[in-house]
Amino acid sequence: MPAMNADETAPSPTSRPPRRSRSGRGAWLHRVSAAVVFAACVTSATSVSQHLARARVHAGTAIPGRMVDLGGFRIHMLEAGHAHRGGGPTVVLEPGGSGTAATWQHVVREVGEHAYVIAYDLAGHGFSDDHREVRDNTRVAIDLYGMLKADGVPGPYILVGHSLGGAYVRTFASLYPEEVGGMVLVDSSHSDQVERSFRRKVPVRILDSGDRLSSMLDSDHARVLSAVVLEVVDAARVARAEA
Repeated sequence: MPAMNADETAPSPTSRPPRRSRSGRGAWLHRVSAAVVFAACVTSATSVSQHLARARVHAGTAIPGRMVDLGGFRIHMLEAGHAHRGGGPTVVLEPGGSGTAATWQHVVREVGEHAYVIAYDLAGHGFSDDHREVRDNTRVAIDLYGMLKADGVPGPYILVGHSLGGAYVRTFASLYPEEVGGMVLVDSSHSDQVERSFRRKVPVRILDSGDRLSSMLDSDHARVLSAVVLEVVDAARVARAEA
């Protein structure tokens, strides 16, 4: 066995070899792989929540809110502020891609004290039926418009979109501009961000973190967001009165 110099340190038998830094293509593939794994975890969690919602239905548990029939499938909707229905703009809360109406429960309560407000589950999420069609921005906007008209929800609509919901409400506004009285974007996605990310070879961030989503479940954060929404409602009421 060769002798060691006095200034050499014997490696610990439990020490790990130094990690090689990733750069270039290897680093990009690593980050994209991490994003894909995270996306799979988010999808799995969403699937579990959907199964739990379905289980509650089959068990005969009362569904909060009500179901709106769109002819072939139903959309689950929560609402508040009935006293204000028809008296001004209606606030429509659009969840993120894996969100449901429950995400907005505190905002619904706060805004409902001053305006008519609704939140709903996307098709195939929460208590809503799945129509088995590809869910792109246009399909979501069409479903939302169909739900609003089927239930007779009066406009104009103040659209509030969180994350991917921001892209959904922007598409809705482009398809039905005469129906929209205002918009609030909460940590919104861009409608082309996934395509642009891959074109530029930039890793896709499916969600920044759970903190932003959970913050809307917190009553204090919901109160701040609701105040912003109500400012837009007031501005829409003024514009309507001056028209």
